[in-house]
Amino acid sequence: MALRHLVFLVLSTYLVVADEFAYTVIVPAGKTECYGFAIANEKYRSFEVDFQVIAGGGLDITFYITSPKGLRLINDLKHTDGTHKVDLSMVSAGYGDYLFCFDNTFSIQSDKRVFFELFLLDAQGHFLGGFDQQINVGAELLHTLNTRIDHFQVPMSQLS
Repeated sequence: MALRHLVFLVLSTYLVVADEFAYTVIVPAGKTECYGFAIANEKYRSFEVDFQVIAGGGLDITFYITSPKGLRLINDLKHTDGTHKVDLSMVSAGYGDYLFCFDNTFSIQSDKRVFFELFLLDAQGHFLGGFDQQINVGAELLHTLNTRIDHFQVPMSQLS
């Protein structure tokens, strides 16, 4: 349980600077593994999660998402893969801590290897990919860049 809390803490910290997460996890036979993500930044209006069982048994797993309000938003029973989009403005959703769970309790022998991705989306449903972040460049750096570019310019008189 302590490891889960550590994973949650690390992922929550990482969430501040990333819009996409991709993981491959192993869900042991007879177990449920949950992964927590904090979604607090209001520039995100929805998220999309994709998963696929890539190895183990019948290549199926039960997948569910629990909202910060403790409500189960998605419940896929014994699926090979899935894609789900959740609007954070829904009454049952909202901002806060989400749990993404892979339930393999129906399997008594086969561990499952699952690949999953989480995309945080803006109001238009676009994946930002960090392109919305402002880059501050100081005047000193701009002057240095301009000077270096000038060294590569060829006078117009030499082009004829």
